[in-house]
Amino acid sequence: MAYLTEFRSQIAARNMAKFSELWQEYCAGDAVESDEIIAILQAMKNCDIVKSFGPFVDTILPLVDKIQDKQARFSALKLVFDIQTTNSPALFEK
Repeated sequence: MAYLTEFRSQIAARNMAKFSELWQEYCAGDAVESDEIIAILQAMKNCDIVKSFGPFVDTILPLVDKIQDKQARFSALKLVFDIQTTNSPALFEK
């Protein structure tokens, strides 16, 4: 859960630019830790800059799809749906 600390730091600093860079890096990775994904999404959902994150939250979907535990996958998807602001085709397919 190394990323979680950094994400929380950027959220606290309200640094959306650095958060976005970190998010792109995270979503491009292969490591799938459902607890970490859920914790990051939950932290973002509860912050005041969440609307800035809404248009690109769905870039996490390839990693969410790799979560083996059905309940954890559902929890992550629910958070993505709660945060998103685009109603993108990728979300519609879920």
